[in-house]
Amino acid sequence: MKVKGSYPGLKEFAEFMVKETERVCDPAMNPDKDKKPNKENSKESRRSYSTTAKKPRCIYCNKENHYIDECKKFGAIPVKERQE
Repeated sequence: MKVKGSYPGLKEFAEFMVKETERVCDPAMNPDKDKKPNKENSKESRRSYSTTAKKPRCIYCNKENHYIDECKKFGAIPVKERQE
């Protein structure tokens, strides 16, 4: 006889776990397992994101289509003046 509040022995616990595992893994016990998920109700929804690329703008001459490292006007300035 088991006393209320006591824990089962290791053997009883192992037997219980085997039976529960078999029960849970039985396809008859989980009829929704083989159903294909509905796209609208699926937890894993697919998402897409759209971005637009800005045209590069030079911070020296303020013209589009190039950055300062490609700027001909900035490149023509002596290095000492660029550092100031």
